[in-house]
Amino acid sequence: MGIDIDGKMIIGAKCRDTKYEGDYDFIGWANERGLEVLSPWFDADILDCYVGFVVRDIQVSGIDERWMDSLIDKSMEFEKLLGCEASLLGLQNVT
Repeated sequence: MGIDIDGKMIIGAKCRDTKYEGDYDFIGWANERGLEVLSPWFDADILDCYVGFVVRDIQVSGIDERWMDSLIDKSMEFEKLLGCEASLLGLQNVT
């Protein structure tokens, strides 16, 4: 057993900035909706974590209108689910 670190790019926000109120299994709720919760350090409090839709890795030469449209769609879905504006974030996930 050890600490695992990986990284992802998401369309999302810090959990504390969402409408999450701490009275249910947020990680389970998020996963059921296709969202992922990322921990910035080992055993971080849920309010210090980030939540969002994972964005696939892409070469800069592959960034096109279709890719940008997918970001906008994810952003709008995020705001509808969580009640706050989303950002494009590159983050580590420490578990």
